[in-house]
Amino acid sequence: MRAIYPISAEKCKPFYGKPVCIFLMDGSEIFGTLSRVDGQTLILNEDAAASAKAGKTSSQSKKGASRKAKPSVKTSGPLGPAVFPGFRPFSSAIALELPMVARVYALN
Repeated sequence: MRAIYPISAEKCKPFYGKPVCIFLMDGSEIFGTLSRVDGQTLILNEDAAASAKAGKTSSQSKKGASRKAKPSVKTSGPLGPAVFPGFRPFSSAIALELPMVARVYALN
C-alpha cells in the first residue's frame, strides 16, 4: 500500500487505472479504481462502463474477424465481482470532492 500525497492530478496520474483505498474525513472507507482527478474532484470507476462499450464497438467494427469462440475468463465469484483481474468493486463512477478526502492509498 502506497500513500498518494498531496492529492492532486499530478501525483495521482501514475496510479490511474489502479485499485485504491480512500479514507474520507468522516472515517468511512471507499475502495475503487482511480480514474482521474478533475480540478477539485477525485473520480473512481469511470472507465468501467466506457471500456465495456469500447470493447463491443471495436470488436464489431473489424471486418473478417474470426468467429471462433474465445475462452471465457471468470470475472465474478459467488460473493460478487472478483478482485482480480480488473478490480471493479463498484459498477458505476463515483465523484468525490477533494475536501471530503482525508487519505488515498494505492493498493499495489
